[in-house]
Amino acid sequence: MSTEKVETYHDAPSEDTLDLKFEKRTIRKVDWRLAPILGALYTICLVDRSNISVARISGLDEDVGLAKGERASIACALEGGFFPGCVYLISSWYKRSEVQKRLAGFYLMATLLSSFGNILAYGIIQIGNHTTWKGWRWIYIVEGAITCGAGLIVYPLIVDFPDSKRNKFLDEREKKVILHRLERDQGGKRANEGKVNLLLIWKICKDWKIWSFAFMYFSAAVGSYAWNLFLPIIIRNGFGFSQELAFVLTTPPQVLSVIVVFGLSWWADRLSLRGPFAMGVIVIGIAGLGMVGFAENQTVRYIGTFLGTIGSNGLTSTILSWLQNNVVGDARRSVSSAILVSASGISGIYSSLTFRQQDAPNYVPGIIAVIVPFAVSLVLAIMTSLLLRRQNRLADRGRKVLVADIPDFRYTL
Repeated sequence: MSTEKVETYHDAPSEDTLDLKFEKRTIRKVDWRLAPILGALYTICLVDRSNISVARISGLDEDVGLAKGERASIACALEGGFFPGCVYLISSWYKRSEVQKRLAGFYLMATLLSSFGNILAYGIIQIGNHTTWKGWRWIYIVEGAITCGAGLIVYPLIVDFPDSKRNKFLDEREKKVILHRLERDQGGKRANEGKVNLLLIWKICKDWKIWSFAFMYFSAAVGSYAWNLFLPIIIRNGFGFSQELAFVLTTPPQVLSVIVVFGLSWWADRLSLRGPFAMGVIVIGIAGLGMVGFAENQTVRYIGTFLGTIGSNGLTSTILSWLQNNVVGDARRSVSSAILVSASGISGIYSSLTFRQQDAPNYVPGIIAVIVPFAVSLVLAIMTSLLLRRQNRLADRGRKVLVADIPDFRYTL
């Protein structure tokens, strides 16, 4: 992205004369330009990534030799940095008290739309009835072509960072308003730490907060991968439903999670709190996983998928915003985001090994493998909240400066 900068932060309108209505209009303008485009691209990303479950119950296992006992894992399943890059970009445009509902909106929009991907995939599979290629192959042909086309079309429309002159959709006054409000949110000035270097990376790697957030994000990603990749398989093999009904029943849990998690994110921004909400959704997620894994009644088990999906999606949006709130400076955020990318990548490998075919129909070992990191994350969320509260109290007493050059900075709890 462009490295050209708007001239200065300090020539923005003063707080006394700032037109609040103009500021709100500017933020709405950013809202409509930033999140919808990124959300649409991430929807395509999720649909492509979750198609493995649809393909598996449509014959992929037998056709390529992935039946039980014939393969231990699927190698070389790699995902790039698109999602954390979107999170980083969105977080750079908003104040700390505004970011969670924006991140939740971006993430949940993609989650909701991609939940209909299984139904779309089922329709695409029918092409195989009229060709020599099996239906699961057509999933990757059709949706892969859509992905490539969307990437080429949308790239010029993606916005840059707030201080870039590449953002032609804002005029100079609007750019200055955005930068000025970001300054105010960080205690009157932006952290100046230079570019990413080995010393900065070493400092960040020594920060316990980053690793706490990384593990909690790992847990959230494990849950998200489990529901996105394996829910159709669990519903068909574990609950005994038909292939068609399994596709349809994967959508309602995602729809409810979008409504609940966005409401929680809006509430979290209103209160400027993250930790208590992280604890709450973790408990909800554990309850849902327990119902799916250990309940005997099929209705109760299906209700558990709703709670489990709420827990995973809620924890994802909460941890993303909690990290962005408590890491100051673009260089630090970029390195921290890279650590989260690594955690997410590891979770993908971990999740792919949890729901094994030999554990059908209840998949109890897989359920336990998701519950354990959730339980550890509950402990980490409690400890992180308490330790951050202690750091804030020391700063209030003048015994500690939390961020160099920004004495008024306080951690978001």
